[in-house]
Amino acid sequence: MNFYSLRTATWLSATVVTASVLGAAGCTNSSSSSSSSASASASGSATGSPTAGAAHSGLSLKQVVLGTTLKHSFQPNGKGAIMTESLSQPDDLEVLGGNLYVGFQNGVGSQGEVSTSGNLDSTLGEFTPAGSLVKQWDVKGKIDGMGVDSATGQVIATVNEDSNSSLYAVSGGTITHYTYTPSLPHLGGTDAVAVYNGKILISASAPGTGGKAPASAPAVYTVTLNAGTKAECRSVVR
Repeated sequence: MNFYSLRTATWLSATVVTASVLGAAGCTNSSSSSSSSASASASGSATGSPTAGAAHSGLSLKQVVLGTTLKHSFQPNGKGAIMTESLSQPDDLEVLGGNLYVGFQNGVGSQGEVSTSGNLDSTLGEFTPAGSLVKQWDVKGKIDGMGVDSATGQVIATVNEDSNSSLYAVSGGTITHYTYTPSLPHLGGTDAVAVYNGKILISASAPGTGGKAPASAPAVYTVTLNAGTKAECRSVVR
């Protein structure tokens, strides 16, 4: 995954752009294309890198998802009349079964704090490679880490990277909310997700946000999802 492109998604008018998306949309080599060369030169100017007289290849960008064209509904502060707003702040992205999964943070804070509009929910969207919306789910908290388990067909998203963290798993079009057990000993949140040899690995982010973290606090957890909507955590890296 191209993390630079991912992090610049908001800069590109909420366009979700990563290497995988570009691959689906079609990448071109700029060595024989004047338009691609111009695009690469513009990119170099934007990043301050030299382009004059330099032979290099670049990527052509194609917008596939625009958050301002998508909506979600919510109750301000979890109560009262329902409001609707555009999706915003696309962050992590994963691919599973040929479709794209994108987390929109919608202004929610890193500990699940309410956005300026009164919203408490992020939105996880499933899209075709061409950008057509397949399904979307609102989840309480700020989506900041995502991963996929190809063996089980699950998309896993962690929320609230600083504190008050939990996770959601999507499988077969159904989303399930899991809470951590036991409570996280590093007294922080959770963020990045990876699946390795069938094990779900989740990073222990922002240690000490909820109090003084012990010196032996873990940096990574291995997580088992059980039928009781509990995510059982064990320390694997300290």
